[in-house]
Amino acid sequence: MKRTVSLLTASLLLLSLTACGNESIPSPTPSQPVAEATPTTTPEPTPQPTPWNWPEGAPEEQGIDPGMLEKLHADLDASDVRSALVVRNGVLVDEYYKEGFDETSVFSLQSCSKSVTSALVGLAIEQGYIQGVDVPISDYFPHLLDSSSPYAGEITLWHLLTHTTGFYGTDNELWEVWRSSDNWVDYVLEQSIVTRPGAAFNYSTGNSHLLGVIVELAEKAFWNTEKRCFLIPWTWTASPVAQTPRATVTGATAFP
Repeated sequence: MKRTVSLLTASLLLLSLTACGNESIPSPTPSQPVAEATPTTTPEPTPQPTPWNWPEGAPEEQGIDPGMLEKLHADLDASDVRSALVVRNGVLVDEYYKEGFDETSVFSLQSCSKSVTSALVGLAIEQGYIQGVDVPISDYFPHLLDSSSPYAGEITLWHLLTHTTGFYGTDNELWEVWRSSDNWVDYVLEQSIVTRPGAAFNYSTGNSHLLGVIVELAEKAFWNTEKRCFLIPWTWTASPVAQTPRATVTGATAFP
């Protein structure tokens, strides 16, 4: 009897193990790759110029004696200076304005404007409005080629920038005559070419005036295209004393 029970038990155990061995264990399902969402790209907005503001601070914080600034103001009162700023370590520590003037007053920079105009020429070249400094100015003033001088067609923007055009200059006995003429551009272009372009330096405000006009012409040439005119964000208010008879801004003395 015990042998029978033992055999029965063994048989049941064997069946049980067989059943367990035949039980199918599901294989792990490989995970499907999740498609990555395509990021939406937003075009970067065109940077817009912002007004320049000096950070302000007390003069003593920047190592300046306030008493010295008071003395400076007294000296400026007795001078022809109408306004002055004192900046130390990039911080505006003092402002001076004569009576009747303030931070909104517009002044003529006189010949400092020549540097601004030169910088604008560089920007115009960088942005493709002007092809380069070797461009003949006759491209902008074709009637210059009517000159009897064989050098007229050789004058380039580089010569205007470096005051080596060869034109008889305007900053001499011709100054008042030029300034009172009806057309400043034509007056300059009609002067004798006394040296070959590039051969001699002769400082002339007329050169810089031509540059300013070229900048205006270059800007207007692209005004209605897809390009953004490089001067639009920098529109300046010309000093009233620096307007030309034809209401163009002179790049020689006009910038405020």
